[in-house]
Amino acid sequence: MNFKQWADKYGLESARRQFGFSDHLFLSVTPKRYVIGRCGNYTVTEPLITQSLGEAIRKIRKAVQYAYETEEIVFN
Repeated sequence: MNFKQWADKYGLESARRQFGFSDHLFLSVTPKRYVIGRCGNYTVTEPLITQSLGEAIRKIRKAVQYAYETEEIVFN
């Protein structure tokens, strides 16, 4: 069962607890190197060597689909 299926069946808060997500997505961008996305206990990294910043952020958002309500982007 994935996050969306769990949320549909048991509720959004239950799904966040089960999958270790929070309601906030934090994106840390190191220009020309990588983007780190954190949502609760979940962390994902996307390199910027082979893709644009926009593509990397879209992939991270897709990875934590439906889990977060707010987003913050910080450039290092």
